[in-house]
Amino acid sequence: MDKLKCAVACAIYISSIILISIMGDKFNDYLLVLHSTYFESSYLWFLPIYPILIGFLIALPQFIRTIRKTGAWHFQWIKFLIMGIPALYIAFTYNIYFGRFGDLLPVIHSRQLYIIGGIIFGNVLFTSIYKQSTPDVPRDAASN
Repeated sequence: MDKLKCAVACAIYISSIILISIMGDKFNDYLLVLHSTYFESSYLWFLPIYPILIGFLIALPQFIRTIRKTGAWHFQWIKFLIMGIPALYIAFTYNIYFGRFGDLLPVIHSRQLYIIGGIIFGNVLFTSIYKQSTPDVPRDAASN
């Protein structure tokens, strides 16, 4: 019965990611029409935030397992700096292009790269957080 529960949970998890992706894509198309007609800025913010949310949803099972563990919270700075910051830059490139620094910074003009960068950043952000259990050391052994 435990395997059946796991299979149902996985099916619900995958189905909800697919459903959120489809709904988000439809909303993205709606905002794109508003953006091209009225230059509505909500599209500029939805473009990077939506893939970051998808990246978080992909990392959610690991994050839930991390929450259930005991120990002290830690953050993998190296992973975040090497993978997360460049992915964040790629995810927000479109916003940077229309911002103050659009002429100064290199900009990538590819919608697929914005999406991939956002998914990677959302995933890296939540997989960089972990708990490390502290070993139980007797008081006598610690003083030696």
